[in-house]
Amino acid sequence: MRLETNLPGFSVEEIEQVEQQVGLRFPDGLRDAWGHGNKFELGDWFFYPIKDERFFNKTWDDVIRANELKQEELPEGFVTLATNGSGDELGFLKGDRETIYVSVARDRRTRGGGAFV
Repeated sequence: MRLETNLPGFSVEEIEQVEQQVGLRFPDGLRDAWGHGNKFELGDWFFYPIKDERFFNKTWDDVIRANELKQEELPEGFVTLATNGSGDELGFLKGDRETIYVSVARDRRTRGGGAFV
């Protein structure tokens, strides 16, 4: 599957700076993707970009901000990487960056959706 992006990627050092701010290392596939481009989609998922001052209007809702703002509504230890626009989040648990999970939005859980898939 091809990732579509319209913004330039980042160096390993720049990605490591973001990882330091979040407090963990991202999955290797995501690190590789950010090396090639920023703000990309994969299927129904919109991956949070790395903030880039050159393209602030397209990257203001970045991966650091998303994790800070959504911390209380996500399962403990969950790191969000992408959203589908319906409140669901795609990410991984701290300590296991190889298994990807979906956290289903709280308002959808009351209609029969799963809490953590």
